[in-house]
Order: sequence, then structure tokens, then C-alpha cells
Amino acid sequence: MPTTEPLRQLASSDQCARAFFELAARRERNQTITNVDRALTNLENAGHEFSRQQLLSVFKALNDLGCGEFKVGRRGWPSRFEWSTGIISVGRAAIGEQETVEQIEVTADDGLDTETDWLTHTFHLRPSVEVELELPMDLSPNEARRLTQFIDSLPFELDD
Repeated sequence: MPTTEPLRQLASSDQCARAFFELAARRERNQTITNVDRALTNLENAGHEFSRQQLLSVFKALNDLGCGEFKVGRRGWPSRFEWSTGIISVGRAAIGEQETVEQIEVTADDGLDTETDWLTHTFHLRPSVEVELELPMDLSPNEARRLTQFIDSLPFELDD
């Protein structure tokens, strides 16, 4: 299990790491997999401009510190970080809000999915409106139909 001191050193020496840890510390729920592209988008949405390479360096450092495993995307699978520790406790420990890093234990009842890899899809609804959907990479045709039916069921006001 990682100790807090190396995480705090990383946070103090790397601006991208610090920004990532601050976002992680504010999360409400842990996750077992962090998609690199999604994390980069979250940083951008929070007003940060970091390169993909800077973020990859953070995930590689977290791998070396024992927080989980960084996996390079191959064959259509995205690059991702698979957590063995709680992302929230890592963030809080790195920015000095917590003294320990918690291991995560995934059970069937905790809502965390360790088997599914996710892919973020961006849909341009209007010229100035983008909608993001995070869907399983192995989305089945039946699940796609169910999602379509759900969207069709949403109440919309008709333009006069």
C-alpha cells in the first residue's frame, strides 16, 4: 500500500498531478478504472490545460507508487489506470487532507465494475452543445436499443 509522503511529493512537484489529485479528492464515489481521455477532459473542464503526456506521466508514477496499474490502450481499448487503492483517498492523501491511503475492496454490491471498460462518446447535439455519454466498450445491440428507447421516452417540449 502506498504511503502518503511520495504522493505529497508528487503533488508538490507536478502541477498536473496536483490538479488531478484535487479533482480526485472531491469525488463522491471511488472508481476502479480511470480512462485517460476522460480524466484529461475532466481536467480541461476544471480549467486546466495539460498535455496527454503530462497526465500519462502521473498515471505511470501512480503505478510505480503502488496505487494500481497503468494499462496502455491496445486494439481499440483505451489507455487507463486500474486502481487498487481508493482514488478519493489517494487524492486526499496527496493534498494533505488524509493521512492514509485506503485499499479498495470490490464487491458485487458496491456499484463498482471491474470487468467493464468504458468509452466516452461525444455527440454534437447543436452547434454549441455537446453531450457526452460514457458507455461500456462491449455495448450490446440490445443495450443500444434500450438506450434509444430511454432517450425516446424523455419528455420534450415541442417548438411552436
